[in-house]
Amino acid sequence: MTFILSVGHGSRDPGAVNHRLSLNEHCEAYKITWHLRSALEQMGHAVYFISCFQSLAAKIATVNQRASESTITAAVEIHFNAAEHADAHGTEVLHYNGESIAASISARLSNAIGTADRGAKKRTDLGWLTHTIPSALIVEVLFIHNDAEAQKIYEHDF
Repeated sequence: MTFILSVGHGSRDPGAVNHRLSLNEHCEAYKITWHLRSALEQMGHAVYFISCFQSLAAKIATVNQRASESTITAAVEIHFNAAEHADAHGTEVLHYNGESIAASISARLSNAIGTADRGAKKRTDLGWLTHTIPSALIVEVLFIHNDAEAQKIYEHDF
């Protein structure tokens, strides 16, 4: 299988920030994406990594260019969720047309890291999901504003 991985947000937009724990969504997503890349490659999959210094439009164009050259199993972007209420919690995977794979990833990831499984959420308003040729997913690992949940990031096996 061949995957395209992208890190949510970028140099101009750090995404959500948990000031209490000194966590920045983009930086933490970057670390996870690199670990995911290594794990997928060790399993024998091909992985393309999209630069976080590109605009969303450029990322989508890169994904679509790769998809025109070869078969892409999925384009996956890693994020952390945020909410106004610090008690929001759980893992969810956003999709436009890949509910079963999104639900599977959400369930397996939440089980692995000990978060509530919020499941697959269909979104029709996000360009990463609606404008890419291959199926695309946005993995919302956990809620970065929930200190109890975000503390997991500091655990060795996270």
